[in-house]
Formats: sequence, structure tokens, C-alpha cells
Amino acid sequence: MVQNSQKPSQWSSGSIKAGLLSDLSLSRQTREPATIASSMQVAGGLSIGLGIILIAMQVESGGYETNTFGGFLVFLLGLVGLWTLAYKVRNFIVGASAAVQIVLPVSVAALFLGKLSNGEIGLPLLVISVVFGIFWVLPGFRARPAFLASTIFWGITALGILSVQSKLRQGFYLDEFNADYLKRAASDGALIVMLLGIGLLCAGWNLDRKSWPNIATPFIAVGVYSAAVGGFGYVDNGDFGDAGSLVLIVALSLGLLIIGSSANRRATTWIGTMFLTFGLIGLVSAIVGQDASSSTPYAIFALIIGALIGFLGNKYGPMIASRLKSSTP
Repeated sequence: MVQNSQKPSQWSSGSIKAGLLSDLSLSRQTREPATIASSMQVAGGLSIGLGIILIAMQVESGGYETNTFGGFLVFLLGLVGLWTLAYKVRNFIVGASAAVQIVLPVSVAALFLGKLSNGEIGLPLLVISVVFGIFWVLPGFRARPAFLASTIFWGITALGILSVQSKLRQGFYLDEFNADYLKRAASDGALIVMLLGIGLLCAGWNLDRKSWPNIATPFIAVGVYSAAVGGFGYVDNGDFGDAGSLVLIVALSLGLLIIGSSANRRATTWIGTMFLTFGLIGLVSAIVGQDASSSTPYAIFALIIGALIGFLGNKYGPMIASRLKSSTP
């Protein structure tokens, strides 16, 4: 009796999931090296992406009437071509990935041009995030950190805008322009982005602890951006006084320092150091006040605070680092 055995399709949901997990496992601790060839591919890919965008825009606006369908069709064909190139010719995947990074957002913006003109920004950004996520899962661009980072970045931005989009539109359409209303709405949106950024940093830190540093990088990179932009936006638009603003900045800085140093992430550590420096400078200014007639008070408080921070870092830094390492599973 002959059994009819069929090879499972690589496009089934099970095979896609298995392939994604396999690729993630293979690249969990290694990154692609930055070479001259890959750098030139990025430059070439960005140039190709720009060419696709210009052709699509010419088709869309080159006639007597706006040809939205024709322009989007060019974008779609360009994305399909780039995906085919990445899927069939693996040596050019870096260039194709770079091209998609700029073509995809512009193509979705062209599709939702009507909503964007009406101030409805959140939904198009969410669609961009979802499509980047699809590219990250499917064969071709599967498991590439750049696509995961784009998925997270556009998703965080979309959620931040969607959370306050109705308030922002209402503020603009009030009988009288209400700057305070818009300021409160912007503060609420910044708070949500900051909290989402902190959540991403925690997720990245947990992935680092579980020896998935390559997968953790997109979470930490976007988390640093979101926490910083959201935090400074929240401070700038809120009415918390100097003390509350500085406490928030210093707390975020210390969090970045802990996450970066615990996983030997130099960029994250130095960004946290930079924010901490800004926070300390602000603290010195807040203590001295605006009425200081000379620079002597600034110098004295700067020396005291600098010496105190340095002493605490040397005394408790190694202890914190050892505890973090001992808690790693």
C-alpha cells in the first residue's frame, strides 16, 4: 500500500512559526558584522528605495487628476520586488531591507492620505507597524532585528498618538484655540509613550538576562528612545516644578545605567550617563536658583554633587552589578 506523503508547505502557519523560532535561536547571541559590502548595500538600498518612492509619486501626481491607485500599485510592486530579491538572493538581503525601511512607511502614508490630511495619524502608523511585523515573520526578511525594531517603533508611536488623538483634534476645533488643553493632551501622550518605553526596556533587560542579546537590542533601542522622548515631553508639558522634573529624569537615567551596564551595552550606558549629567546640572541650577550673582555657588554645588555621585557609584555600583549577575537564570 502506497502512502501519499506530502512535503509540508513552507507557507503554513506551523512552518512559519518553526522557521521564525529557528532563525531567532540561531541569531540569539550573534550579530551580522558591519562590513564594507553591507555598508555599500545599505547605501544602494536606500537609493533604490528613494527611486521607487519618486516613481510612485510621479505616477500619483503626474496626470490631470490624482492617481492614488496607480501610485500605490507602484509602491506595492516595489515592495514585492524587494521581498522577492531578499527571498531569492540572500546576498542582497541587507540592501533590500534598507530599501523597505523607507518605502513601506511612505507607501502606507500614500494609501491613507485622506486620513492623514484630516489629522487621523494613529491608524496609518499602526498599519505600518503591523506590515513591518508581517515582513519580520515571513521568509525573506524573517527574524531580522531591523524589522522587529521598526515594528516596535511604529507601534509605540501609533499607540501614543491614538491615546490622545481625539483630544488633540478636539483642541484644534474648539471655538477658541485652547493652548492649555493641547498641552495637557500632549503631556498625557508623552506619559503613555514613556511608560511604554519603560516596559520595552524591562522586556529587553529580561531578554538579556536569558541570553537573547540580539533579540533584546530592538527592545532596548526603541525603549531608550521612547522613554527619553516621552519623559522629556512629559516634563516639558507638565506642571511638576523643578524637583519633580529632575527626579523623573534622574530615575530614568539610573534605569538606563542599570540596564546598560548589566548587559555590557555601551550605547545604553553612555546615554544613561548623558541623561544623568543633564539631570545633575539641572539639580545644581535648581538648588542655586536664578538669583546667584556669581558662579561660585554653582561651582560649589557642582563639586559636592559630583563627588557624592562618584562616591556612591564606586561604593555601591559593584554590589548592584554582582546582584544583577547572580539573579541571571
